[in-house]
Amino acid sequence: MRLVAVEDLQEQFVLGKSQFDAKGVILVPAGFKLKKSHLSRLRDCGVGRVPVMEFTDDDTPPGMILRDIVAKRIELDLSGEALPNPDQITPLWSTDNMLDTLERHPAWLGTDMSSATRDKLTEVLHDAAQKQALTLLSLPELPADEWLQFGVRAACLSVILAHEFNYPVRDMTAVASASLIHFVSKTLFQSFATEESSVNDFEKVLAREHPTFTGLIVRGSDPNSDLEHQILLQQEERYSGRGYPQGLRGSDQPPRPQRRDGVSTMLPHSEIVNVSIAFERLHLDPITNLSISLLECVEELVIGTEQLYNAFATETLCLLLQRFPVGSRVKVRGNSSGKYLGFSGIVRKAMEDGEKPVVKEIYVTHDPQGQDIDPVHADFNQESHMSLLWS
Repeated sequence: MRLVAVEDLQEQFVLGKSQFDAKGVILVPAGFKLKKSHLSRLRDCGVGRVPVMEFTDDDTPPGMILRDIVAKRIELDLSGEALPNPDQITPLWSTDNMLDTLERHPAWLGTDMSSATRDKLTEVLHDAAQKQALTLLSLPELPADEWLQFGVRAACLSVILAHEFNYPVRDMTAVASASLIHFVSKTLFQSFATEESSVNDFEKVLAREHPTFTGLIVRGSDPNSDLEHQILLQQEERYSGRGYPQGLRGSDQPPRPQRRDGVSTMLPHSEIVNVSIAFERLHLDPITNLSISLLECVEELVIGTEQLYNAFATETLCLLLQRFPVGSRVKVRGNSSGKYLGFSGIVRKAMEDGEKPVVKEIYVTHDPQGQDIDPVHADFNQESHMSLLWS
């Protein structure tokens, strides 16, 4: 990869990093051969120097593959033929599998949602799958089942969290739709490497730009998918601003759909999807098939020197899962013994223990009225069940 001044760019060059304008709109995507219009756009927006990819004879610019996919989807859309049901493409996108995945999800088990809400979320998942059915049909081949089910799991968690933050149906459908196919460009180019572990420019671009590529597939073939496009484009952004491809920052506000931040901040929808994808990747990685416990998942999400995800979204997830890392400030809502109900304090010990409560010990510091008390070491190792709130 080499840096080239915009005035020295030539048609047929391929950018190694997507260029965005001040409003976050893609000026020129990475991986596409430059046209005269691209060069004018870059000059008009005052872009200085850009990275240009070096290709070997064996490398095909990603843009050529993406254009074929978009063209095929448009062709299918304009054919006039009835849209296939998602379960005709893959049984993993059937309503039955989505309902089963939703009801078995550990976050769902932490809710007290009614059967009517369950049916509503299942319909949202079905509509999202229907919306993206043509995307799957447009690909050279279907992604592997572990990736498809990974997308279903992420979509289920996304709609659960979106419902907790009072998203309307349209917004929940967009969140589920993006989650279902967020991985498409990873599987399309087999770019399982991270930017740090990639061995050449081509792999680095594929690893860093997969959100751009997936977003372009959706935007280029569905004129009504702007929200999904933005969510997909931001799937690797982080609260700290150290994500990619734009380096957007997260918000200190709850990820409610009505929230509108500046152009340098992630959409609230994206913050929900990013937490969901990160959790599901930790819980069962579709590449390595490695799995860690629910408590370890939330510890990875919330503990560290750098905040990566929206705190309100991760706290809601912890609450639904009833997994609170050591050091969390919690309030005892209920337990089998009835002791310390309404009291609050700091989690001193937490561990996965089969079906038993995860939090074993709390350093109790406040009474139910919120008044300071002399600290008490409360042992909950023998509880058969316990319910906690954030304090």
